[in-house]
Amino acid sequence: MDYGYFRQFLDGLEGVSGYRFMIADPDGFPLLSEGPAGCLERITELAVQIARENAFRSVSSPGSFFAGVPLMHGSDVAGSLIACSNGNGQAEIGKQQVFKLEKLLVSVSSMMEEKWATQRETEQMSQELAQLVEHIYLYSRIAPQIKTLSFSGGMLKELIGELLSTMRMEFVFSLFPGRPELDFMVGSRKMEGLPRFIQKLFACIPPDSPSLAENYFVLNDSRSVPAFAALHPDPFRFLAVRIQDKGKYYGWLGMASFNMRETFRRSELRLLISISEQVAGVVTNAELYGELERFVINVVESLVAAIEAKDIYTRGHSERVNRYCLMIADEMGMEAPERSVLHWAAILHDVGKIGIPENILNKPGRLDDEEFRIIKSHPEKGFNILKPLAPLAKSLEGILHHHERFGGGGYPRGLKGEDIPFHARIIAVADTFDAVNSDRAYRSAKHPREALRIVEESAGTQLDPDIVRVFMKAFPSIISEDGEK
Repeated sequence: MDYGYFRQFLDGLEGVSGYRFMIADPDGFPLLSEGPAGCLERITELAVQIARENAFRSVSSPGSFFAGVPLMHGSDVAGSLIACSNGNGQAEIGKQQVFKLEKLLVSVSSMMEEKWATQRETEQMSQELAQLVEHIYLYSRIAPQIKTLSFSGGMLKELIGELLSTMRMEFVFSLFPGRPELDFMVGSRKMEGLPRFIQKLFACIPPDSPSLAENYFVLNDSRSVPAFAALHPDPFRFLAVRIQDKGKYYGWLGMASFNMRETFRRSELRLLISISEQVAGVVTNAELYGELERFVINVVESLVAAIEAKDIYTRGHSERVNRYCLMIADEMGMEAPERSVLHWAAILHDVGKIGIPENILNKPGRLDDEEFRIIKSHPEKGFNILKPLAPLAKSLEGILHHHERFGGGGYPRGLKGEDIPFHARIIAVADTFDAVNSDRAYRSAKHPREALRIVEESAGTQLDPDIVRVFMKAFPSIISEDGEK
């Protein structure tokens, strides 16, 4: 457990309470501060007693007073929080003071235990997310193959048109209950009320028809079945095959003709069955790919949540940077596909921080060289975490290079100018503005207009001047959404 996180807090508490605070392990060895000189033996005895009895205890020695409570790690005693009278010569204190001191110690220990519990949950979340990334790696490897078979209404409409031209039919159609965007009706002759006619065709299929056991229905003369005869004054033929895969029903593929000089042949049925099986397979693949994309999105959202749980000073940062990037994209008139790539790069630009220790992310002072080296690793960490996820492949360059400098000298590759990927240059502008405009562990937020001035001054050195100019145009809308701080 990170006791050092509380050193500054306990030192400040000493100034207002008159007590000196220390933390000892269950065997009485000091973990944070050692208490007044010459009192270590008494403090050790007290710490051992507190750990053994799991309760508040106090003890006096010549010129000093000590009291402490257990510190719990889950259901185990991890040590004790002890208050010392700070060598002020106060050996005896009243019952009321002891009671107040006990309440203070209990409150402080509860806060520490809550912090450790949160830290454990964050670490557990990070481990689970790492496992999730491994689990979806297998799926993401085959995602490009699935994507080449992505199903669309346009593809189905084209297929139906080809069937119409090769099968000597007057009407060919698809019917997907609940998915009207996949309902298509193509005909070689005009017919009023065709959609309603086709709907009634399928409604009239007898549920006990023996051919349904083999997933098709054939009618060579509508006059032979009264329900069908009532649909149109002219006789017609009708053939339909279910579109289904592994027992999952999607809809129907069918055809009809008023040419009664011919009948449906077995070869036409086999062809239609074969085509419906292929359509069903592609629809299934499309659904699997959609589920994979939704799964990836869920993992991504979890990763962002895990980052923000670790870094208390950047909560909401990824969402804001994403919003600013999309405002820049709108100002540029960016097309939807490229806008989507930028969206994921922006929302995930700091995903590598999941691998950075909290004590570095939340350090209030200046980072030393080693700590800064670790911080600078986060773009590559993010790149490597997301690399197995094929749906995010086009967003990776923006994530990897968002800390490159337009004038050179950035990281991780030291790229400069237009060698830096376009999306990374956009993210760098939005990231810089939000970093300056937000509270951080080491400084307070700048006013939005002051932050904008800093962004403008960074054009050509740190930031792409063309993108900065676009950002300046979008700035009034940013202010209107965020409000003046």
